[in-house]
Amino acid sequence: MFAPYQDCFESEAQYLHFLRYATGLVLPLPVKATIDGINNLFCGSLQRNQSSANRFFTDRIWETGRLEARRIELLKAHPTLKPGKNGVIAIDEVLLEKTGQQIEGVGRLFDPAQRKDILCHCLVSCTYNKVGQSYPLVLEPYFPQAVCDSEAGRALGLTFRTKIQIAVGVVPQVVSWDLAGVFAFDGWYLAQELVAPIEAAQRRWISRAAKDTHVIWRGQEVELQQMTARLPHKAYHQVVVHGQLFWCALKVMPVSPLEGEKAVLVCWKDELGKGEPFYLITNATWWNSTRMLQTYFQRWGIEELHREGKQHEGLAEYQMRTLEGIRKHWCLVACAYAGLTLRRASHLRGIPEVLTLHSMAMEILLEVAVNYAHRVWEKAKQGREAFLAIRWELEAFFHRFQIPVQKPLSAFRMG
Repeated sequence: MFAPYQDCFESEAQYLHFLRYATGLVLPLPVKATIDGINNLFCGSLQRNQSSANRFFTDRIWETGRLEARRIELLKAHPTLKPGKNGVIAIDEVLLEKTGQQIEGVGRLFDPAQRKDILCHCLVSCTYNKVGQSYPLVLEPYFPQAVCDSEAGRALGLTFRTKIQIAVGVVPQVVSWDLAGVFAFDGWYLAQELVAPIEAAQRRWISRAAKDTHVIWRGQEVELQQMTARLPHKAYHQVVVHGQLFWCALKVMPVSPLEGEKAVLVCWKDELGKGEPFYLITNATWWNSTRMLQTYFQRWGIEELHREGKQHEGLAEYQMRTLEGIRKHWCLVACAYAGLTLRRASHLRGIPEVLTLHSMAMEILLEVAVNYAHRVWEKAKQGREAFLAIRWELEAFFHRFQIPVQKPLSAFRMG
């Protein structure tokens, strides 16, 4: 799974550290994705001192850029995952809650899920989404103004950039990778500053819009909610997307402060006039309502990726203090996620079942267990001395999974 990354490292030792950590991120084991937790999983010739693993993350000899470029190459080369015109390049952010005040770059931000300020790192993320497949492209940290202006922030050389400015920097990087698809984001990122480089690259985009977004309707500048209140029922038509009914009104009009005319979609879910509508805006003025809804809903893959990354790939479980090491952790999480995504895509060819990334990780863990059982059996066939030579590995294995051993392994007799 990780062999294509070998030439991204200067030495075999660095590559081995990469393999160990990426394996710890992939396997669904009962340990946190920390250097100490992953380091303790290994024994025998793979056992290393924790300080050696720490140096791997603080060593400036290797950079993340080569790994990121190779990861994109592998994903683009896969026949199922390669970008297409119907793909969606989603931009959003994710909060990674932390408890250590001494972790470099942490700050307090409002978490909508908990409805309170939390201590966290914030990542502006960009992902590629196709039907049934999503994978990370860019994970770029956002540091609040207070963090950048602090003594620690100045020592780290942090420069404040808004989330929109970070997203603007992501666009040319994605375009340079020649990734076909539509850019999609929520209303927070709807700004001329972001859509300008996308349109300059002759790419399409779609965004959700707030109800107080200003549009020019019937020669007047009004808010979307005001326009909606004046639309007659005959302006709406029914659209069914993914089995869900929507009442939609589609208009092409100028949107302030964006340049040029845009397609604006007013959507009511289930029943017209009941609840609150939502709004979509795109520069693809020739799209119909169905195309706009289908494209924007594909953006949902980024939410699933954030959840999967935090629950299974250890995106938020690091306990490092240095920003250098944390950035490398995020890079390795993306490599682990890409590895599982590539494996799942290969399994899905010709297989109708929907396979989750977690099921792929469980399958890999089973392969590891079977291979280790085969190793034990081969030692057993070589005789008692060969078998007892790996008894401490077995003891470590039983201890890791808290499996009680009824007899000392030294008392085993060969059949």
